[in-house]
Amino acid sequence: MSRVLVVLPHADDEIAAAGLVLYLKEKGAVAYLFTLCDHGEPRMSELKCSAKKIGFEKQENAGFINNKWEDIIENNIVFWRENKDDIKNAIRQKVNDFKPDVLITYDSKIGATGHPEHLISAQITEEIFREGSDKNTFKPKYLFQITLPEKLENLIVAETALYKLTKQTIKVDGMPEPNVALDIRKYWTAKNAAGFCHQSQMRILSNAYLVYDKDDKENHINTFNKEYYKMLE
Repeated sequence: MSRVLVVLPHADDEIAAAGLVLYLKEKGAVAYLFTLCDHGEPRMSELKCSAKKIGFEKQENAGFINNKWEDIIENNIVFWRENKDDIKNAIRQKVNDFKPDVLITYDSKIGATGHPEHLISAQITEEIFREGSDKNTFKPKYLFQITLPEKLENLIVAETALYKLTKQTIKVDGMPEPNVALDIRKYWTAKNAAGFCHQSQMRILSNAYLVYDKDDKENHINTFNKEYYKMLE
């Protein structure tokens, strides 16, 4: 039986990979969600609701600082850049304990939306994946990084202020090109139900097309019928 470890910074990030997790669980995988930021209530309860809808066997949180939006958009975050060793140790410990065959996280080029906590956690997770096996570090077989093809990148994130800021700050041209496209039409109902657990984040999830309106369900599913990843092995 395969093991899947999803490593993401925020409550609600797991919705972006819900289709892949549901697909792997259908194939017999055991899935574990490890989020990094402590948001307080109601968001931590919303996360538990979502994790249950997706079917994670276990869900844990590292309790790290979640920066305020006004600081993020000003590129003035605290903790994350200065404490990468602590973040890496927390993620590595979960990898060593759970011994996943598959890791899932954001892309390590721009972090999907340009959010610095997305990017730093993705870069650290990739570092751990690439370190290889030794007496202290377990090596998963695959790393799936959440990304988008150019057309959807342009539709969803390319014109947002944070995405533009991050592109300019770190001098990248956008997300990495996907090499995996997973048809998620059969998983959309469960993915949507998990998304609606995050009532405090509905505007963000709606703007990213990660939930659908019940009156537009069929059209939404047919339009956003795939999740995209860059897979490393």
